[in-house]
Amino acid sequence: MRQYQRLTRRRGANSYSDSERAELLQLLASAPGTKDVEVLEQHPKGGYRVRFDVSLDALDDFVGHLGSHDWTLAI
Repeated sequence: MRQYQRLTRRRGANSYSDSERAELLQLLASAPGTKDVEVLEQHPKGGYRVRFDVSLDALDDFVGHLGSHDWTLAI
């Protein structure tokens, strides 16, 4: 399932550095059930706009994976 989401830090502040962007890309690429990951740009309200495919069967594991690394889906 193709997703277009906004991700942000749960507890810390985003630094918007190249290293943070690379960290997020690696985190998404290693998340359960994901493929075709792209970190698009900084979101105007904070965090990053990202695009990826995720398996519906892995959605709960995906969200848990984000949380365990201080990231969350921003609604």
